[in-house]
Amino acid sequence: MSRVPLKAGLLSTIEAAGWVMVWNSGMSPAVQLPALSNLDVTSISGTYEQYFLNAGRYDVVGFRLNVQDVFNGLVKAIGNSGVDLGGLTPTDWVHAQGAHLCAKVLIRTASQSWPTLGTTPIMERRIAQRNLAPFAIDLSVTDPDPMIHWANFMVGDVIEFLSGAAHFDEELGLHRLELHVALAAGMRVFLAVPVRSFRRWFDKSRLQGLEVVDDATARKLNPPFKEAVVLAVTKTDALIGLPVLGKEFLAMSLGIQYSPKKLKAGRIGAVKLAQTTAAPKFDRQRRAYSIEQLPVGGFTLEVRADLGRLDDSRPLK
Repeated sequence: MSRVPLKAGLLSTIEAAGWVMVWNSGMSPAVQLPALSNLDVTSISGTYEQYFLNAGRYDVVGFRLNVQDVFNGLVKAIGNSGVDLGGLTPTDWVHAQGAHLCAKVLIRTASQSWPTLGTTPIMERRIAQRNLAPFAIDLSVTDPDPMIHWANFMVGDVIEFLSGAAHFDEELGLHRLELHVALAAGMRVFLAVPVRSFRRWFDKSRLQGLEVVDDATARKLNPPFKEAVVLAVTKTDALIGLPVLGKEFLAMSLGIQYSPKKLKAGRIGAVKLAQTTAAPKFDRQRRAYSIEQLPVGGFTLEVRADLGRLDDSRPLK
């Protein structure tokens, strides 16, 4: 829950809005949820109004999540975005087993403007979001060996005003995806990218700790995209440099390969991905600025192995 700044001793009307997004490191297509404060159950208004909230206090806000409406809304939003899905359809993407969904809640007082949906909780305390998902391994399934599971996600520009930043400074708006791998020995991590997206957005000179695998190996890894470039993560800390994406999105997938026979039940480790963007830091006294990598998002996949796991990440139907 995010805390909204209020003057002590005063009551202020609080408004909240809830959005569902496809799994992402910063920004992705999204659909807004109707608020539970609507007196008319058929209303699709997304603003939850809380009239009584004292300074420094917390309360609960609620939204109506109709699975089919969210599914239809996300399919439409993905289609409208024009994102390259490597031969998949928007419906394929939302149905995919590894296409985890996440929610973002925006909060404001009635006199404030809404924080930008693309902003992160790191940059704006009036936003609540948690990008943490389980990555469950079923040790009772032993064929094939080794086995690989993929988790789909999207990358997008969070700081919208940087979409034209290259005209101001060529470094502004450039992204870094920092990947940190902490898994059991013998497990491998891969990244898959649609072929056209790789040719457009990727520069091999801006890859550190990753190597492009050959086509034959890539096919054996069975990436989720029909046409894909697969990158093998060769170091525990890897880095991808990306250009300004503007209002476009980049679809990717993270694969974890393992041998079920070599693992024991319990927590295996985690794979963390952080997205940063080059943004200006101004020094008004010197009338100068420097460029710093600002954290704008990311996610964590908690990897756990169990015998006969309960699958709590079934796709929407």
